[in-house]
Amino acid sequence: MQLISRRILLGICLFNGIAACVCGPLMFLVPDGSLMGMQSLIPAMQTWPAADIFFQDVFWPGVTLMLVNGIPNLICAILLLRRQRWQYVVGIVCGVLLILWTVWECVFMPNPVTTAYLVMGIVQTAAAVYCLAKAGTRGQKI
Repeated sequence: MQLISRRILLGICLFNGIAACVCGPLMFLVPDGSLMGMQSLIPAMQTWPAADIFFQDVFWPGVTLMLVNGIPNLICAILLLRRQRWQYVVGIVCGVLLILWTVWECVFMPNPVTTAYLVMGIVQTAAAVYCLAKAGTRGQKI
């Protein structure tokens, strides 16, 4: 079961990391949202807290997506592939970050994609916690 959880964790980390590192730059390089068809979201984003600073376009959400979800998930995937000590702890952090990100979106902009990512964040966190617990009981590298 630990091997399955580990593979699920790795798959989610790779998927989230690659998706966020592709979509984030598409958002901040063309902040009007046209590359991703997000122009219609900008008026809704302009009603959010701190909209005057961060949500006039998709520049800051793109930067944040890459820095908060993309890079950490790719780092976690590398740690998992190399079986490094902090692999599961970083997996938990990545899962919690994804949960927090999607809860924010669910509050301000609910949609089915956000709900799917919320479920993915919960599964990612659960898989990492399970692997961490199993590794700790077996005296393996955690």
